[in-house]
Amino acid sequence: MPGLNAAFLSVGHPKDAFLHYLDLGPQFSSYAQFMTSVRTGNKKPLTISRMKLQSDIDKHGSISDVLTQGQELIVQIAKEPISTKGPRLTTEISFTGRFLVLSPFNDKISVSQKIKDHAEKTRLRRLIESIKPKNFGVIIRTSA
Repeated sequence: MPGLNAAFLSVGHPKDAFLHYLDLGPQFSSYAQFMTSVRTGNKKPLTISRMKLQSDIDKHGSISDVLTQGQELIVQIAKEPISTKGPRLTTEISFTGRFLVLSPFNDKISVSQKIKDHAEKTRLRRLIESIKPKNFGVIIRTSA
C-alpha cells in the first residue's frame, strides 16, 4: 500500500498484519541481506556476528523501494490486534530478558536511565562489552 507507506502481511491471523515503513527500522538493509542469505540455502549461511552491517535506510523512503510482493520476512508483533484491526508488526526483532534486551543488527549498548550511579553504569557497560557478540545491541535494564 504505497499510499500508506506500509504493507499488509499474512501472519496466520484472521486479519492481515500491518507493517509501516518506519517499523522496518534503520538497520533494514542489514536485515534484508541476512534474510536473503538464509533463504538462498547456502551451505554456510551468513551469521549476524560475522556480517558487515549495511548503512541505515532513508527514514523518508518508500515501502515499495525495500519490499516486494511475496517477500518473506521475520517479524515481531509490536501491537496486538484490536477489534477489526490486525496486529502491528516490526522487523526490529528484540529478545527481552529480565536483565537485558538483545537486538540483532545493532551494535549499541544502552543503560537504563533509572540507574543513577555513574560507576555502576560504567561497570555494567564494560561487562556487556566483554561478552556481547558483534552486531548485537544490548539494553541493560534497571534490574541488572
